Amino acid sequence: MAENRTAPSLIRVIAAVLLGFFVGFFLFLIVALVIGAVNNMLGTQIPIDLLVAENIYSAVTLIVIIALCIGGALWLVWRTPPSEPGGPTELVNPPT
Repeated sequence: MAENRTAPSLIRVIAAVLLGFFVGFFLFLIVALVIGAVNNMLGTQIPIDLLVAENIYSAVTLIVIIALCIGGALWLVWRTPPSEPGGPTELVNPPT
């Protein structure tokens, strides 16, 4: 199923990378807080916490989550067409 798709614009790619970074960062915070709550309730020693600079497991988890979110956002950008395919000419020549 080969379709004629053009590469997305640079602004959409940059927006996808920023969105993936921020979503991944906040998703890591949520995961780390939930794991911390489970650690406190059950007394387990799961080595994921918010100390990314001191804990290699946390750093790897942060990098993996951010990479997955950036990849997902870029995948969505490449799979969906732009919302205004006509570009600025539609604004100059409105339909009558």
